[in-house]
Amino acid sequence: MLRYEDVHDPSPRPTEVLLRVKAVALNHLDVWLRKGLPGMTIPLPKIGGCDIAGEAVVVGTACSRIVVGQRILVSPGISCGQCAACLRGDDNLCRAFKVVGGYALDGGCADFACVPEVNCIPVPKPWTTRARQPSR
Repeated sequence: MLRYEDVHDPSPRPTEVLLRVKAVALNHLDVWLRKGLPGMTIPLPKIGGCDIAGEAVVVGTACSRIVVGQRILVSPGISCGQCAACLRGDDNLCRAFKVVGGYALDGGCADFACVPEVNCIPVPKPWTTRARQPSR
């Protein structure tokens, strides 16, 4: 059963960024989680949403690239960064690979989400969310 409810705001770890979620897409992963994954027990409650855009509101003490107020896109795949697969660029083959909003980690279908700084992609300032007017 899907429910809309209040949850505690997450707190970032030293290497994480707390984002105010501005947009989140409904991804096929959300549909799979809702239907259930064969052989997997999904811990509940679960906050889905892996495709996240937002604004940094708190940065962890070990973060150095992202600053408060910066607009962010989230790369949702999280890996260890140290195994042979990660070191050769095949991080999706990492035994520790997880997806933000997947079965193990909460996602962006919330007001706030914590993500590792390494997964934060800054959105350039010239980009805007306003619709472009057709030229005449």
